[in-house]
Amino acid sequence: PTSAPTSEPTSAPTPGQTEDIGNDNVKITIQADNYPGESKWQILDMDGVELAAGGPFDATSDVGATIVQSLQLPSGGCYQFIFLDSWGDGICCGYGEGAFSLEMDQQLAFSFSGPANFRQVRRYFGNAPGCPSAEGCGNGELDGGEECDEGVNNSDQPGATCTTTCRIPDTVPTSAPTSGPTSAPIVEGDKNIKISITTDNYGAETTWFIRDSSGAKVLTGGPYSNIVGGASYEQEFAGADTECYTFVIEDSYGDGNCCSYGRGGYTIDAFGTTVADNLEFRDDRARKQFGNCG
Repeated sequence: PTSAPTSEPTSAPTPGQTEDIGNDNVKITIQADNYPGESKWQILDMDGVELAAGGPFDATSDVGATIVQSLQLPSGGCYQFIFLDSWGDGICCGYGEGAFSLEMDQQLAFSFSGPANFRQVRRYFGNAPGCPSAEGCGNGELDGGEECDEGVNNSDQPGATCTTTCRIPDTVPTSAPTSGPTSAPIVEGDKNIKISITTDNYGAETTWFIRDSSGAKVLTGGPYSNIVGGASYEQEFAGADTECYTFVIEDSYGDGNCCSYGRGGYTIDAFGTTVADNLEFRDDRARKQFGNCG
């Protein structure tokens, strides 16, 4: 982060509570850093449906605490575990030494300690046939098509390791776009606003919209195709030069459009002026106002 969190903990932490596991077969152990209020987790199935969640944790009593939470899941399933840090600096090691681990059926599925700045870390676990390698993602070793957030892929560098996070791409990027975007102007008249989007390798994660000053959406775009090397798209519409518009571009994975998986960007031309020229973003969203915004 560009600056330290607003305040340091004022007192020594009280150890967190441990839940009675009972018949639960999944145990999540979290060693909180100094800012547990920034941390939360969720478990999804492979369709993205949330099955369980925990946190944010208590900003005072859980500082530095060991927090154990448990639940029951079918052993034959395949699941995603996502750990999120709202500040974006991870859980180790600038402000305490945090960590987390998950056990299923009394077997360690993965553990994570850092150091790494992150907004979210994704891990896979479960015993279903074809489930992404829990060992590879858990240990940071690339296996079976996993990718580092640095953009290293083991198909290019066998045996490479991830020092931050690794993931299984949701779909295999194709080599060329199947079709161009469908463009439909929202209002009649001369088209004086043009949005140009260049995707990274994972265009299916990219969506955007434009709102006017009333909050109404006047144009939307995406998601696009997953294409190695990215692809370019343009949409135009007729806007009013007396209006203030807000452009918002979002990445569903949360890693932006640059630079681990290709170099994407967005350009906004409005009323004869380029107000954004191939700009990048590196988290879940970016925003740009243009027009008569005072």
